[in-house]
Amino acid sequence: MSTLLDRKKTHFVLWRPALANMPATPPNLVLGQFQDGNPPVLVNQRSLPMVSSPLSSANDLWEIAAADCGLIDGQVYHYWFEVSNSNVYSGATSQRLRCTDPSALTTDWRLTSTVPAGDTTDSVAALAVIRFSQGKLVPSDPGAVPQSFDVVLDASMSSLPANNRLVIYELPTAWTKTGDLVNATNVGV
Repeated sequence: MSTLLDRKKTHFVLWRPALANMPATPPNLVLGQFQDGNPPVLVNQRSLPMVSSPLSSANDLWEIAAADCGLIDGQVYHYWFEVSNSNVYSGATSQRLRCTDPSALTTDWRLTSTVPAGDTTDSVAALAVIRFSQGKLVPSDPGAVPQSFDVVLDASMSSLPANNRLVIYELPTAWTKTGDLVNATNVGV
């Protein structure tokens, strides 16, 4: 039996629980390549319909095979999932929203989706990043080629320095919050 993480090696997969009050409108994969600029854009953008996955009988798992997307080997791609608006307070359930892949290993905040007029969620979504390599979807940084331990071997323990003189610095993060009164009882909370 295939797991979701195994399936994500060859397919773009979105788990979206079915909502009782929403029609099962299939999500789309919005796919392209990031182009830096002022403003940055997603070039060669395509919107591809996703289909219900055979891994789930509940109609809540959607997918599209990477092989069906016309991807070029070695290229980095940025993508969103486009889904129906399920915000019951927006009153616009026919709207389509672009959302970040919830299981993406890398996101790129240089370009975000826009919120449709009338939506009060005030949220934006970053692009998810993936590399297509040898027929597989592999995690990647937006610009760097990932290295694996198959290519670059891990250093042997004997070549590493001794760790008995290790110094670990810990900084309290409470000072990063704005509006907190810093006094004797609130420091480091």
